[in-house]
Parts: sequence; C-alpha cells; structure tokens
Amino acid sequence: MTLETLAVSLIVTFALIKYNISVAVLAGALTLSTLNGGNPFTDLTANVLDWSVWKLIATVVLAFTLGYSMKTYGFLEKITEFMLSNFGYYSLAVIPMLIGLLPMPGGALISAIMLGDIVKKFEISGEKATFVNYWFRHVWVTIWPLYPNVIIGLGILEVDYVELAKSTYPIFVFSILSGFLLLGRGKFERKKTDSSNLFYLYPIVLLAFLTLILKLDLLISPLIVNFILVIHARKFDRVPGILRETIDWKILLLVFSVMLYKRILETYGIAESFLAEIETYVNPYVAAALLSFLVAFSTGIEMSYSSIALPLLTPFTGVGSIYYDRVLVTFLYGFLGVMLSPLHLCFVLTADYFKSSVFKTYKYLLIAALLTAVLPLLTIL
Repeated sequence: MTLETLAVSLIVTFALIKYNISVAVLAGALTLSTLNGGNPFTDLTANVLDWSVWKLIATVVLAFTLGYSMKTYGFLEKITEFMLSNFGYYSLAVIPMLIGLLPMPGGALISAIMLGDIVKKFEISGEKATFVNYWFRHVWVTIWPLYPNVIIGLGILEVDYVELAKSTYPIFVFSILSGFLLLGRGKFERKKTDSSNLFYLYPIVLLAFLTLILKLDLLISPLIVNFILVIHARKFDRVPGILRETIDWKILLLVFSVMLYKRILETYGIAESFLAEIETYVNPYVAAALLSFLVAFSTGIEMSYSSIALPLLTPFTGVGSIYYDRVLVTFLYGFLGVMLSPLHLCFVLTADYFKSSVFKTYKYLLIAALLTAVLPLLTIL
C-alpha cells in the first residue's frame, strides 16, 4: 500500500511542478496525509507550531539576503575587478565560483555578464563559455552552508553542518577537478591591481569562520554577517529593497511544505515502508541514486532532491547519526540530475546570454558529469 499512496502523491507533485514547485510539494504532502488516513489540517497545524520549521525558513531568507546585499552594496563589483586582474584565463572559473558562494535564483546570469569580455578576449566558444560559467557557478551547492538545499538537508537529516559536509565534500572536490580538466590551460596573467579590493571578501570569510571554526548555528552566523554588512555599508535605505528581493513567498512556502512532507512521512512511517518495499526490487544504493537523480532531472531545481527524495530516503541515510557514504550517493546523483536538466534556469539563462546551443553544450556537461559521478565513489569503496 505504501508504494501506491506514495506514487499518487508524487504524481500530484510532478503534475503541479511546472506551475509552482512550492504548491506542488504542499499538495503532494497533503495528498499523502489523506491517503494514509491522516488529518491534513492537524498535520498543517502541527507544522505551523513547530519552531524548527520557522528557524529553517529564517535561515534560507538570511542566506539569500547576504547574496543580494553584497551585490547591491557593490562588493561583488570590487571583488571581480581584483579577480580579473590576478587570474587571467582562469578567472573564467574563479569568477563563477566566487558568485556561486552567494546563492541567488538565476545567479549564473550575473557571473555570465562578468565573463562577457573575458570570453571574447580568449576567443572561447559560446558552448564552452556556457559550460564553464554554469558548471563552476554550481560546484558549491552540495557543501556551502548558504545554499537552501544544504539548509533543508540539515533540517531533514537533523545533523550539524560539519557532519553533512563530511559526506558531500567529495562532490565539491571532484566537480572542480572535472571542470578544470575541460577548461584547459591558458595564460595566467597578473596585472597591477588594487589589493584592497580583497577586503570586500570579508562577509564570506566571516561567515565561514563563524560557521566552521566557531561552529555557530546556521541561523546565527548569517544574521551576524548581514548585520555587520548593513552597518558597514550605511545605506539603510537599500534594506527594504534587498528584503523585497529575498523574501520570496514561493521559497518560503517550499521550505514550509518540505518540512510538512517530512513530518507526514515520519508520522505514518511511510519512508521506512517505502525503503523496505523498494529494496525487494533493487539495491538500496541504486534506488537512492535513481530516485534522487530522476527527481532532480525532472525539475531542474537544486532544492528538489533534498525536498522530495531525501525525506523518503532517511531510513537509508540515517537521521541524527548519518551514514556518510549513503548521504554522498543521495546528494551526488541529485546534484548531477539538476546539472544535466534542460529545465535548470541557470543553464537556460547562460546559454541564452552566450548565444550558444544547449544541445552542443552537453558535450562538455556529459563528460564533467560522468567524471563527477564516478570519482567521488572512490572515496567510499
């Protein structure tokens, strides 16, 4: 019965995703509650009254706020000037990676614009420029604590950031290596530049220090950095505009819906039953990889695999005390599904900006994805 009710719930979710993923996940969760004899209103009420849900929502908002604040206050422009002058050809990778530290929907378009002149200077084809910008912009998404899919993963797995990073760091390492193999060699130029522009990196450095070294809660770290940034910039009139950009009801509803989905799976024991049934057909590692990849590929949204697949796989990954190799497999194939999806907004925007063929760009993407699919698995053999 579990597979049937879950299948109906997922059908409802995927049928609505093309309209709005937030509403889709909410509808899927309520459908699942109803089909398993629950009371959707009771489940909704319990979710509304759960502090951990609102804490997660606040963390996502603060993460986006930091990215938009650094863009609005001109920090990104200063940092880019320094990178361009110091890394030459390799700024093709460095700049998207830098922008990738600040999660913003469609953020790859920002780094694409920054790379425009560099792409012309080094006579890079549109397809290669699309790949390099798109790929390096996303190498952080399974490890950097500002990304919503990481924040959601922490909430579902109920672990601290360091524990999750121990699982997913091979994806980060090998996706960078794969990207550089395809980027190729070029001139490492260095021009005289104002090194004081490095100062504008301090919000990112401070965030890493507070989160990784002092191990502050992920709600507290970005809150402190955002506060310091606003005081430093002294442009208080910009704050309402930044908040309008970052407080997106669709994102907030998605986080709320994901936590409701998790609650329903736990309340009715659905995840455990699903895994027990699926293991009778296929190896659990293969099942986790396929589920995560297919959900991610069919939506093209980073948060999809942590929102839809991960809650189903908690009996496999563990909760509180996690299996590093199993979390790695789940995140790895979710990451690859998103990166290969033609529905990924960053992919479409980048290809459009560089006037490149999406189809021809796959000759780079598929090689990078294959390398990234295989190499991290060597760390768990």
